[in-house]
This record gives sequence, structure tokens and C-alpha cells, in this order.
Amino acid sequence: MQRVETPATPSRQRPGGACEECRRRKLRCDRQHPQCGVCAAAGVACFTTTTRAPRGPKRGYLKAMQARIAALEGAVNQQQADGDSNDPVCTDNGTDDFFTPDIEQLGWQWDFPTIDTESFLHDASLAIPPPYGSSTGSTTTGSESAVSAPLTRPFDDVASPEALHSLAAFEDASGFCTTNVSSLMQAELDQLYFDRVDSCMPIIHQGRYSSWARQTTKTRQQLGLQYTLWTAAAAASAHYQGMGDSLYHEARRLIRDPEEGLTSPTTTEIEHVQAWLLLAIHELMFIDFRRGWISAGRAFRLIQLDWARYTNDLGSECASAQWIEAEQRRRTFWMAYCLDRFMSLRSGSPPTFSEQNIIRLPAPEAAFQNDGYVLTGCLTDAIASRDTIQTSPFTECIVVATMAGRALSHQHLVATQPNPPRDFWDRHQLINSVMMPRMAAFPLKYPPAMQEADPVLMFVNLMWRATVLFSQVPVLAEHAVSAADDGGFVVAEYARRSSLAGQEVVSIAKKLTQVNWFKIHPLMPIPLSLCSELLNSQSGLDESVEKCLPLVQEVMNDIKRFNNLGRGFYNYKA
Repeated sequence: MQRVETPATPSRQRPGGACEECRRRKLRCDRQHPQCGVCAAAGVACFTTTTRAPRGPKRGYLKAMQARIAALEGAVNQQQADGDSNDPVCTDNGTDDFFTPDIEQLGWQWDFPTIDTESFLHDASLAIPPPYGSSTGSTTTGSESAVSAPLTRPFDDVASPEALHSLAAFEDASGFCTTNVSSLMQAELDQLYFDRVDSCMPIIHQGRYSSWARQTTKTRQQLGLQYTLWTAAAAASAHYQGMGDSLYHEARRLIRDPEEGLTSPTTTEIEHVQAWLLLAIHELMFIDFRRGWISAGRAFRLIQLDWARYTNDLGSECASAQWIEAEQRRRTFWMAYCLDRFMSLRSGSPPTFSEQNIIRLPAPEAAFQNDGYVLTGCLTDAIASRDTIQTSPFTECIVVATMAGRALSHQHLVATQPNPPRDFWDRHQLINSVMMPRMAAFPLKYPPAMQEADPVLMFVNLMWRATVLFSQVPVLAEHAVSAADDGGFVVAEYARRSSLAGQEVVSIAKKLTQVNWFKIHPLMPIPLSLCSELLNSQSGLDESVEKCLPLVQEVMNDIKRFNNLGRGFYNYKA
């Protein structure tokens, strides 16, 4: 049988490598010499690089990783045997050798690709048992959010084995032992924070933070704030959630250590207060209600210790840096003020800060970030305002927090006066005469479309409804009816207000089902759970509102998958 030879298929391209210009522009190179067609048409020099670095991991990569894991296993086993509860990320007993690789021995910088390193270490860490005596915290199911999964040690300051594997430890130029985060990761975590977190907690000046964050030498307070920001950013990112536990423990260690020294400074750096305040909100969301509330108390006391520095009122002739410093302190105080009042409204405890203060309201966000001096008004002026001129979402949040605090103080007055006098009804009317018009002016300043686009405005809108419902609770209604001249009118008015508030709550709950979880305010479980409880305890609501009440609870349960504040609060009260 005669064999038929088929002609060889011609090569699609000439042999040899593509030139650098075609590689850069991602075009097909015809490999003509001395100049290809693309370079000839563009009028640029054509040159080809014949030697390129080999792909794949460098020599000794896997062996170095295996040796590192073995060292970590030995350190964890030794910790189990000794029952040592010291922080394994940064110690002074020689264990740093386990966590800091010998760069000269390995021959390359300890800066691996994030995905490969984390996946490799995660597989290896499955075989390592947790430290003896460590708390396992709450167990999350498959239906719950992965954002809260890494942070499952509510009362254990010892970092988990997974946390030790996620990041290396090193001593920076300031002499502090910190976790190693590459420059690219630092830049991305910073951007994540200002994109997803800062709008709800606008107390950091981005330009000033970026200026000192790039410096090699930082104070411990600055490092603590930096790691706190990264912790919050990692919690708001699916990509960096595996680093959240490590960053959290490192942030807490950095801001806790200065307070445990033998001597304390006469003044507190603003970065230290901001770190405690932001860490408290993170702990309320992902760790534990009790721990978060204690951390918030630390921030409150630090503010009170330096009260004179928060009440300084600078004139327009002050330097830009001085105004930024003063504005950051104002914003930090008002953020603590809001957190104090919102949490007190939910727990029933008296607030720490009084509304009778001389601290001016924060400047608009654009002026703050662009170093533009603005002389702002006082809290009393903002509460009494009925105009439709927009101020800022932060100011609206402060106003509703103040009215919530007034309603809470009025309820505390009920407990101390079983038989209310006439002035009780007068005080009740005064609170409502201020609250209802101010709440009615809010949608005129910020239309519904603007509210849906801003998580702070949506939170404020729901907080107004929670405050109205709270001021009409049965115990207050009974005292008001007994003290009022026309009890029947009061009962009818309370029922009407509760029904209107219930309709708004249901409407907001429906909108929350269509909002990305990253766009929901971190403290949203406070008004949502409060409204759910108060509406279920009300009688005489419209039938349409009663039918939709399960939707409010359903939204609350969905938020618990991404935010433990609601669940943690119920556990705390129980």
C-alpha cells in the first residue's frame, strides 16, 4: 500500500520571540528583522529580549514554606504544653525566630503572592489544633456571611494558628513588632477603608493619614490606628477576610500596650482615641457586644481626660494643619457621642456624654477633606432649624442621636416618678414639638433617592422612626394619658403616629432588601431591632402594617449574617 505524505502545516508565525513593543501593546508580532511591521508603522525602535526570568515559584519556595509550617506547629505544641497565654505574634522570649524568616538564608524577600500563600497555609493549618484554653466563640453556619467567620474568638487575646499563618511578624523601624503587610496590600486596604467604611464613620482626614502612613517611622498610636483601619477594611472585603483575625489582634495589641505601661502621657494622641473608637465598632459588629462596649468606654474616657483640647475653638486665621487637627477632634467626639446615645437607647443605660457642650458641629465632608476652613454652628441651632438647606449626613446623625437621648432621659424620668406631675406632660409635649417638625424636615432636605444612595442618610431615616416609636412606648403613654387633660385625644394621636412610623419602617425594610450589604450602615441593627420590638408590642396598628411586620424581622435576620451586632445584643440582654 502506497503511503501518501501530507505536506507539513506551515507555521503561523516566524520562529523567535515577539518584540517588546508588540508585547506591550498586546499585538501579534510578525517577527520581521531588523524591524517588525508594527514597529515600522509606528516609527519606533524594534528590539527583542531573548532572556527572560523563569516562571513559577523560586528555588526553595516549597521547602521554605514547609519549614515555616513545621516551626509554627512546634511553637503551637510548645504553647499547649506550657499553657502559655502570651501573645504569640510578638514575644520577647526568642519565639520571634519562628515567625521571622532568615532573609539571607532564603535569598529572597518574604513577600509572597497573597492568593498562593494564603491557600497553601490554610490547607496546612487545618491539621493544627487550637491553643489550649482558647475560646472558640460562636459557630457560624454555611448560610452565614463569611465576613464574620474569621473572627470567632470573642474573649481570647491570643491570636489563632490561622492568624499566625496569615501574616509574618517583623520589627519595624520604630522598634515595634508588627505583622508584615506588603506595600501593595497596604495601599489596597487603605483604599478599601475610605471607599466602604469611612462614609459611615467620617473621622479620619485621608490626606493627613496618607502622609504619615507612608513614613517608615510611626508612633505606636499611629500604627494602632493604621491596623485598626486595615481590620475594618478587611472585614468589608471578601478578598482580605482571611487576614482579618491577624490584623484585629495586632491592632488591639498596639493600642492596648501603651495603656498598660508604668507611666501614662499627660495628653492622648487623637490617633489613639480614633483607634479605640473604630475598633469598638468593629468588635460590636464581628466580635462581641460586651467587648465592643468596653472598648467604646475606653474611647469615651480618653476624650473626657483631654476635654479641654476638644473644646478649643480656632479662628479663621489658624493654620491649615491646626484646623485639621481641631476638626478631627470634633468629629471624633461627635462620633463617640452618637455611638454612646444609640447604644444607650438600645440597652436602656444612661448616656455618658451630655448634649450640653460647647463643641461646634463638624464641617461638611468636602471642606474637611479639602482643608477648607468652615465656621459651623452649635447643636442647639441644628436641632431648632426647620429650613430645607442641606447640612451634612453626619450632622443629621448627631441631631437624631440627640433626640433619641432626650426620649431616653424622659423614659428614665418615668421610672423615678410613679405619679407624674403636670410638668411631666409639658415635658412630653415639648419633646414631641421639637422632634416631629425636625423629622418632617429631613425628607425635604434629603429626598428618598439621595437617602437610598447614602448609608448614613438611610440609617438616620430609620433612626427617626425608632425614636418616635420609643417616645410612644406604653409606659410613657400611660403616664402621659394620666397627666393630660384629654386622654382620649392622646391615645388616638399615639396610635396614628405609631401607624405612620410603622409604614415608614416597612418601606425602609423593603429598600434594605435591595441594597448591597456593603452599603448598609454598621449600626443599622440598632434601629431595625428596636422598631421590630416596639411595633410588635404596639396595639391598634393598621392591618397593612401588622401583615408586613414579619418582613422587618426577616431583614433583621439577614443582616445578622453580615453583622453580629443584633445577635450579640440579644445574647447580652439575655
